[in-house]
Amino acid sequence: MDTSFSISFGNLFAHLVDMKNEGKFELPTFDDISRDILDCVDESHADGSLKSEVKKNLDNYIIKDPDLIANLEKYKKHGKKLFILTNSEFYYAKLLLDYAVTPYLKEHKDWKDLFDYVITQAAKPRFFFDKLPFYRISPDTGAMYNLDGKFEPGVYQSGCAEYFTSKLKVTGDDILYVGDHIYGDIVRLKKDCAWRTALVIEELEEEVNKLTQTAPLTEKIQALMKDKAPLETEIVTLEDEDHLSKKNTNEKRIDELYDQVTRIDKQISEYIRKHNATFNPYWGEVMRCGNEESYFAGQVARYACVYTSTLNDILNSSPRYYFRSYRRTLAHEVI
Repeated sequence: MDTSFSISFGNLFAHLVDMKNEGKFELPTFDDISRDILDCVDESHADGSLKSEVKKNLDNYIIKDPDLIANLEKYKKHGKKLFILTNSEFYYAKLLLDYAVTPYLKEHKDWKDLFDYVITQAAKPRFFFDKLPFYRISPDTGAMYNLDGKFEPGVYQSGCAEYFTSKLKVTGDDILYVGDHIYGDIVRLKKDCAWRTALVIEELEEEVNKLTQTAPLTEKIQALMKDKAPLETEIVTLEDEDHLSKKNTNEKRIDELYDQVTRIDKQISEYIRKHNATFNPYWGEVMRCGNEESYFAGQVARYACVYTSTLNDILNSSPRYYFRSYRRTLAHEVI
């Protein structure tokens, strides 16, 4: 479960697994249940039933952030071009933009003035690798027209990344695309277009807070691991000596060392238990699986140029700021 969309799928599947195991209902195989749920969730997005619920009460579902709009206007003043690329149809996108963007604009009349290009029903990730045509949309009527002539700022439907970048006369390094779906927004985009990518990970804010909270425990664990390392090295050395000499001359010292290591391990285990209890009780940290990166974190590190808990984390920086990645230490560099 590494996207927000999969949360609803996971919850529905878990409930149906319980119902099947309880035997109160005659249900198909787990594979069939999984496929049926996926079809239903996909259909709820495609047929408008999910969006119709959102439309009924926007306050419940749409976050309004005046600071975000102010930051976007700041970037606009610095000469940056802004665009929206969404799989939603025009009328739904317009509804959300009218609700969450236009009321907070101070230097633009409405969202059409803020965003140079708004591309709806983009069919991501297909947008990034296919060659679908663009259609122009009238923002006043919603009428759609074939794109003839110049590709000017405005509202569009469908299209493809290749045409978009060629008409704007830019390269992938000139574009920063911000998305929140690791597959639909980031992985395929990076593979096919080489645009710069920023991944929004909503859980990251809580994750960072908990890492800060558990920092003292982490320091204690690392200190104990450092204390344990020479003891284990000495054990290996003494056991090698006894094995080669076929004598047990170091047995007493080896037993003493094992006792020390065991005491340290017990301390480490207790600190690790306290550390893990701070995070999700079922799968721990979002970005870690024990000492290793989680599968999700591995994808983030490989395909996202930057990642953040909210777009404002990036926009609060100067539009001229240059983000540099940290040098990742490889195993052979630890000397």
